[in-house]
Amino acid sequence: MAVTMVGIPFAVIGVFSWIVIAGLTKILVAEQIGQMVFTAMDREDSMPLTLLSGLVIVLIAINIPEIGGVINFILTILGAGLLVQLFFEHVSDLSEADRY
Repeated sequence: MAVTMVGIPFAVIGVFSWIVIAGLTKILVAEQIGQMVFTAMDREDSMPLTLLSGLVIVLIAINIPEIGGVINFILTILGAGLLVQLFFEHVSDLSEADRY
């Protein structure tokens, strides 16, 4: 698609959106993992501490030598699902607000 002059902007937009989505998915999954850790410990959680603990776990998991790539792929897919789910919740909240 990037061969033509018309296709180059679409290809650039696609690559940059994939990079942004790949970054956001790790953050969303890390936040969910951090919430699970603090819920299991019955502690009061703060957003920065939850995110930091989840990011540490995700970074350790994706840097395991033999299976880190597979874990990275699975976390990206799970995070993309979370991103789509959050998007649809946001859209449904907006449509409910327009009803009133």
